[in-house]
Amino acid sequence: RRRRRGRLCAAAAGAMASWVTWTSEALEPLLMVETWREGHAQLLDWGGAFLRTLQGSESLAADHAPEAVGGNRPWPLALFLELAAIQFVFNFIMRACIKPVVRRAMLKVTHKPRKVSDNLVDKFAQSTMEAIFYICYFAIGFIIVRSQPWLWPSENWWKDQPDNSQIGKDAAFFYIAYGARYFQCFVMVFLETRRLDFLEMQIHHSVTTMLIYLSYSYGFVRIGLVIMVLLDVADPPLHLAKMFVYFKDISPKTGSACSAHKFFALVGDILFGTFALDFTFTRMMLYPYVVWSVTVELYRSKAGPGPFDFFDYWSRIGTKTVVCVFLVWVLMFLQIFWWQLLIKAIYNVFSGGKLKDNRSDSEASDVEDSDAAENTKKNR
Repeated sequence: RRRRRGRLCAAAAGAMASWVTWTSEALEPLLMVETWREGHAQLLDWGGAFLRTLQGSESLAADHAPEAVGGNRPWPLALFLELAAIQFVFNFIMRACIKPVVRRAMLKVTHKPRKVSDNLVDKFAQSTMEAIFYICYFAIGFIIVRSQPWLWPSENWWKDQPDNSQIGKDAAFFYIAYGARYFQCFVMVFLETRRLDFLEMQIHHSVTTMLIYLSYSYGFVRIGLVIMVLLDVADPPLHLAKMFVYFKDISPKTGSACSAHKFFALVGDILFGTFALDFTFTRMMLYPYVVWSVTVELYRSKAGPGPFDFFDYWSRIGTKTVVCVFLVWVLMFLQIFWWQLLIKAIYNVFSGGKLKDNRSDSEASDVEDSDAAENTKKNR
């Protein structure tokens, strides 16, 4: 027993030593001042090219971009963390500024001298920031992707890939900022109102961040940019719809102020319908095509024309690429999960129920709980 215990202690000590060594080696670049200086220099350099692109003063075509990154460069960790911190602080400050304004607006809409739920205000601020992020990233991503010479046909996504030698600094900056955004989302979810799909959201954020990192490091930025733009189309109308639904739920349904309730309900329904159509078209029709391209066309670009050979797949594309393909499939199954929630919400509306966020364990009744509390007091 003593020998066995000694062996276990020695194995544990060896594992701990290996973990400490690996951690110190991984964190060593972050502890160097030069690493952060280089990251800040990249922020200014790549960010400048990115801003000039948005102003229309530079070409977006990757094959003749005047400011190419050059070579398969390693993941710019310092730049990534700096952009994540900037977006996290911006998100946190903006929510703090939005909440008092929203609270006053909701108190006016309710026409009742009662306190608006803090939970409801938090959700509205969350939806507002989500709408801002999705609108900005979709618009910018669309500007960058639409001018790329490899955009269509989809076979071009894999031509001369993996290779990031011709990616422009503008596209590289957008790519890193996109990954940093989802990393800060992963952290921010812990500070938000807990929802029923908390685990699925964290899986989505972590898988997306990992995919961005792997696709950049392995040289598959083209398909990464396509997926970024494609999956951002449906989100803006969803979060805008939720903002109107929150106001609809607290507005009076009868009396002289019922017109506001009807307005919020109408706009919310229109936006939700737009979201449902966008989600179904982009994520359940177009994204499966992207998954097929990632699975089949990528293999054909390595193996040449001919039938798809599943047993030859791994050896042809390599382990690193197989990991990326697997994560793309994980995102596909997450889209199916959220689509069935969407179908449930649509069924609930047509069956006479109210439009609500099926992900939330208390979405339905931040206001109804307040009403119940008031009625209880009156009965007493």
